[in-house]
Parts: sequence; C-alpha cells; structure tokens
Amino acid sequence: MCDVDRCTLEDRGTVERSHQLLLDCLLYLLAKNHVDDPLIFARITAVIVSLRSQSQQHSLAEERFVIEWQDKVDFPPVFFEMWS
Repeated sequence: MCDVDRCTLEDRGTVERSHQLLLDCLLYLLAKNHVDDPLIFARITAVIVSLRSQSQQHSLAEERFVIEWQDKVDFPPVFFEMWS
C-alpha cells in the first residue's frame, strides 16, 4: 500500500538489512578511495536529503500544474510520463 510519500513496508527487517549492506559498501568505498576527505560522507548525505526535498517540491508543482491545466489543455498521455 502506498500513499503520496511512502509505501508501507511488508518486511521491514529485510529492507533495513539491505539498506545497511548498501551503507556498509558505501562507507568501505569512501574509506578506500577518499582517505583524505573525512567529510565526504556528510556531503553525500546532504545531497541525498536535498534531492528528496527537491523531489517533493517537484511532485507538488506537478500536482498544481495538472489541477490548473487539465481542463484547459488536452495533453497526450506521454506528456505526463515525460513530466514525472
């Protein structure tokens, strides 16, 4: 089941283990390849948070656009696939 922002997890433990494995891999690669940059993980985390915020802003803008223009313009179905 999904709402606007997040889906309900059916198997939270499996998802968390997958996330932890990805995080461990990232930390390993950063430690191996960016020894001289101790803040790289913090910067990557900030970018990810920023992308999520921008994604939410895009969703809101898309919703407002559709509400305003859906009755005024006959958009082809592919338009909404390209937009989102």
